[in-house]
Amino acid sequence: MKNIRAVILEKYKDDNQFEKLTDYIYKERGKSSYRITLRCELEPNEDSQYPLDDVLDKYLLNVTDHIKEFQKKEKKILEFELESCHSLDEIKAVSEIVGKRVYNADDGGSVRLVIEEEQNALTENKQKPAVKIKINQQGIFIDEAEMDFPISLAKLKMLLEEPTQLYYENNVWMVIWDNHGIYTSGNLDYLNNLSFLLKPKSGKSHLPTSLFKGEIHVFDEPLENINAKVVKVNKYEIIKAPMSKEQSSEIYCYTLMKNSDYQEPVDTEKNTDKDELETIQDKEIEVNSLTITKSQS
Repeated sequence: MKNIRAVILEKYKDDNQFEKLTDYIYKERGKSSYRITLRCELEPNEDSQYPLDDVLDKYLLNVTDHIKEFQKKEKKILEFELESCHSLDEIKAVSEIVGKRVYNADDGGSVRLVIEEEQNALTENKQKPAVKIKINQQGIFIDEAEMDFPISLAKLKMLLEEPTQLYYENNVWMVIWDNHGIYTSGNLDYLNNLSFLLKPKSGKSHLPTSLFKGEIHVFDEPLENINAKVVKVNKYEIIKAPMSKEQSSEIYCYTLMKNSDYQEPVDTEKNTDKDELETIQDKEIEVNSLTITKSQS
């Protein structure tokens, strides 16, 4: 079992039936029933019984009737709901396998359950440098490579490598680069934004397991030095999302997308009636109500 992650079932959203205890752990109301649902990729020689049965034995848990196995391209996926009828601590304990690899190993004639970090992914991720984003009049650049919105996942893979999480939930694809702290969602051929996680946010799902450690510059200015919640640069805008609605609330993520208010400059050379047109001499950068003008030399 690898690529293990927690998922939120539709039934958990019914507040009359379930009480949310943590981001992924729920309690059935009126009962001592604590639940978490996991999804993983099965490795060769694994099935819906093993090593899942050994996980249940190790953590003293039951699997409910929500267990399904399905094929996603060439991968065999298993989704299962775990239950403890005794304590919250038992469910919290099993959550440690999220993001790890779990398998059975031969231990001198007996079978031993092994839980380990996914070493190949960790090794690759540690060697990856922090991502550098630049936004200016020419466009958006990720590590010097130009990009635009909408963008396909195929193009993002070329810029950021393979995502560490990719799954379909509630009719939307979730795409996450845990190692970079970057995420997005939508149609895989037509993604319209990129988000960068700065601080953990409780109660919000589909976030990377690591924070964004890279750099984002608007022209030559670090984004964190720009005192505005929305920064607009020609065709693009960056929204700084706060933890709460309070004025002094910390920012937990940046979201980069197209500026819906942007209008292409009028090409005066192609219009013969110059009296009806204004010559556009400058490009503008909007920061909330403040406009910074960059003159062209």
